[in-house]
Amino acid sequence: MIQWIGGARAVAVDALSFLASALALALITTPEPEPRPSTASGATGFIPEMREGIDVVFKSPILWRIAGCTATTNLGSNMIFGAVFLVFAYRDLHLSAAVVGIIFGISSVGWLVGAFLAAWLARTFGLGMTLGLSILLGGLITLATPLALIGVPAIILSVLGFLNNVFVPVYNINQVSLRQSITPDRVQGRMNATMRTIVWGTIPVGAFTGGILGTTIGVVQTIILGSVVSALAALWIFLGPVARLKEQPVPAPA
Repeated sequence: MIQWIGGARAVAVDALSFLASALALALITTPEPEPRPSTASGATGFIPEMREGIDVVFKSPILWRIAGCTATTNLGSNMIFGAVFLVFAYRDLHLSAAVVGIIFGISSVGWLVGAFLAAWLARTFGLGMTLGLSILLGGLITLATPLALIGVPAIILSVLGFLNNVFVPVYNINQVSLRQSITPDRVQGRMNATMRTIVWGTIPVGAFTGGILGTTIGVVQTIILGSVVSALAALWIFLGPVARLKEQPVPAPA
C-alpha cells in the first residue's frame, strides 16, 4: 500500500481500522460488575492497590518467572523488529516496500496458525514445556534471519517470519491463561497492570538498544544478539516450577 499510494495515505487508511475497533467496542452490551477498589486489608488508594498488584506478582514463583521471560524476549525481539529489521530489509537486502509488505502479510498468517495450535500443543507436550519451547524456538528461528543475505530474501524472510509468528500466540495464549487461572478475580486487574508494566517496559528499551547497537556494531550483529537474548529468555521457564506444569491449574477462587 505504501508503494501504491504513498506513506501518508497508507497511514490514513490504517487509521480507519481504529475506528472499526472503536465501533466494535461500542457494540458490546454485556453488563460489567461494578468495581470495588480496595486491597485485601481494606486499604484504598492508588499506592496501596499498586503495591498489592506488585505483591501478587512477585510472591508467586510462577508469575514473576513469566514476567521475566516475557520481558526478556520482548527486549531481544525489539532490538531487532523495533530497530533494525527494516534497515536490514531495505538497505542490506534492497527490498521494495511492496515486497516487505508481502513478507509481513505471509508472516502474519503464522499468528492464526499459532492461535489454533496453542491449546493442542499445551495438551500434547505439557503447558510448561510448550511455554519454554515456544520462546526458545522463536529465538532460534529469528537467529536464521541473516541467511537472507545468501539466499532468496523474500522467501527466506517469509518462511522465518511465518514460523516465528506461529510460536508467539502459542506462548501468549498459554501464558496469559496461566496468569489468569492462578490469580483471584479480585486482583486480576492489578496483576495484569504489574505484568504489563514489566513486560512492555522492555519494549522501548529493546528498540533503543537495538538502534544504538545497529549503529555501532552493525545491523546483522544486532539481529544475532537480539535473537540470542530472545532465545535465552526460555531459561526463566526451564529453570523453575513453570516447566513442570502439565496443564492449566484449577482457577483460583474469586
